[in-house]
Amino acid sequence: MWFTASGLLSFFILGLFFQTTGQPIQPVTGAEVNYRFGEELVFTAELVEGIPAKEILVFWQTGNDDAAHQGKVQINGRQIVYRHNLKQAPLPPFAQVEYWFGVTFPSGETTLTEKYTFDYLDNRFIWNVKNEEDFSLAWINGDPGFAQQILDTARAGLVSA
Repeated sequence: MWFTASGLLSFFILGLFFQTTGQPIQPVTGAEVNYRFGEELVFTAELVEGIPAKEILVFWQTGNDDAAHQGKVQINGRQIVYRHNLKQAPLPPFAQVEYWFGVTFPSGETTLTEKYTFDYLDNRFIWNVKNEEDFSLAWINGDPGFAQQILDTARAGLVSA
């Protein structure tokens, strides 16, 4: 027979990772991010049932970063978790953060998941937000009338510029 046992196993494993369309399936599902502003950032997801993983890394990057940051996730059954200390390596406030996972399979092959995004907002406070045309204003305390005056002044400045 022209198939070896390892060749047949490789063919079977590849079959697990490709749908009938030929597109690779995502090895993780339910990707989420939770954080305490300035303290801790927690990436979580779940391995798709039946997909083995030898190692998983999480990568994240803001628009200001030249390179992605990475961390090795902990695998507990199908749950994967990575905790990042924001006191030691902070993110820029109000940045949009893109993140994704890199999965290494027992065969040594690797794949990257789709990319996800979240906005790193200061969640220590309850913010009031007012959006109008090209302007957005956020404040913690104060009068909504004053906020409207600020937006009106910004719009007038834009017109005169």
